[in-house]
Formats: sequence, structure tokens, C-alpha cells
Amino acid sequence: IPREKVADICRTSGTTGNPIYVFMSHADLRQAFEIVARQYISHGIEGWGNGMALFLPLDELINPSLVQEVCFRDIMKIPFYRIGAISRDKQLRYILDLKPGSVDATPSSFFTLGKYIQEQGIDPHTLNIKRAHLTGQPLYGPGWKPLVLKTKIEEMWGCEIISAYGTTELFSGNIECSAHAGHHVPHESVLMEIVDPDTGKPLPQEKQGEVVFTTLYREAMPINSYRTKDISWMEIETCPCGAATPRVMAVLERKDDYLKIKGNGMFHANLENAVMKV
Repeated sequence: IPREKVADICRTSGTTGNPIYVFMSHADLRQAFEIVARQYISHGIEGWGNGMALFLPLDELINPSLVQEVCFRDIMKIPFYRIGAISRDKQLRYILDLKPGSVDATPSSFFTLGKYIQEQGIDPHTLNIKRAHLTGQPLYGPGWKPLVLKTKIEEMWGCEIISAYGTTELFSGNIECSAHAGHHVPHESVLMEIVDPDTGKPLPQEKQGEVVFTTLYREAMPINSYRTKDISWMEIETCPCGAATPRVMAVLERKDDYLKIKGNGMFHANLENAVMKV
């Protein structure tokens, strides 16, 4: 479509290089909002409590604030509080004043917020957060086993943790189901594949490899065979939740995150998980 018909522009964080700008038309946005809202609704609308508090960044063309606001406020009719990635004391004040039933954050920031709240003499359990929708970091490892960080967050807050996996380029994302058995792919709008990280050749979906996706109906910026550098695997059998959609499982590492320490190879996630144990 011509540039004057672009409705929204967001950008990636530039983790692996220069930021990429992602263009969306009105039709692209509507489809993305409906897909994400459907994934949230599959958990039951009542389980989100008295509103969703967003602790993710709100500035610099970052898209989660836009997607979440439309999904919760306009489609699901649940109050939505645009709090953002501000100081811990202000985040706590908003929680005490607004009493949201759920939050959206990165795992590490939600964990450090809980630590801050404990330091103020408050038990996070008493704040009645029912659900935490967490994105931006892995919560599971090989075999879909919870990482230490996820276990500690659950113990600290006493709420249901919902993992999300996606990229800014994908926009709509893949959200963990109510059975907590993988990130369901909205397969009517995106094709996901697993390929060999070195050769780019397709692998059987149960094999570990690089996640690649193709958007099927996007009109402003169609994306074809986009290599994410994320290493994971897919499950295609019917999920315990009853859905037959394919699932992207745990992101084990990023292809370019491999570290060499005194001759030993490891990924950042391995190091983080070891440190979190102590």
C-alpha cells in the first residue's frame, strides 16, 4: 500500500543491530488486535481482575502499549492503566491506588518490583494480582521446564504467570495457553517454521532450530521467511487445552548470544538461570 495509507509505525528495540521500522495499515492493526484479544480471552475474561496495569515502555514507537490498550479496553472491556516503565516507588503507588487485577511486564522487572515491595514491608500476595502477562525474556527452558526466575516470581506474587513470545516485526505475538503448554501460534495469519540455524533448511517441527515466520495477510509490510535468530522447537499435536493450533515452545537462546568463557561455551540464559538459583 502507499505510504499515506499507513496507519501506524512501530520499531524494534535494536537488540541485534539497528532498529527496524514496522509499518501497519488499519486492516493490519484490526487483525492483530483481534488475534491478541482472542488469545487473552481464552484464559477467561474474569481472571484478569479489576483492570490491567502495563509496566512495559510507552515511548519511542514501542508497540505493546498500543496492542494491549486496544485489546483490554476496547475489545475485552477491561480497564487499562498505562503506567509504563517508571520508578518502583511510583509503580507501587499505582498498584495501591488503582488495585489492578493483572499486570503486563518483563519477567525481570516484575521480579525486581516484587523485591522492592517486600523491602517496603508489604507482602506482594496481599496486593491481589491474579495474573501476570510476561514478555521479553524466556520463562521456560529445555523440555518446557520452568526456569528459576518463573518459579521465584510465582512464589513471590502468588499469581498465574502467562508467558508470551513474539517479536515487534510479528506484532501479534504468541501467547501461552490456559494449560501452560506452549505459545499458541495464530496460524491463520502467520506461518511459523523451524530451520537449521546454519543452512536455513527446514527441520522437523519437533527438532530444535531457528524460528522463522511469514505473515500471510499483512498489506502494509508483508514479511517473508523472516529469521528471528531465536532457537526453539514446535509442537503440532493437540494441546492439553484442546486447541489444535501449533505451538512455539521455549526460546532456548538467541543464535548470536553464544558466549565463550575460559574455553567453555554457554548462552546468556544458562548464566542467568544459574545465578538466579543463588
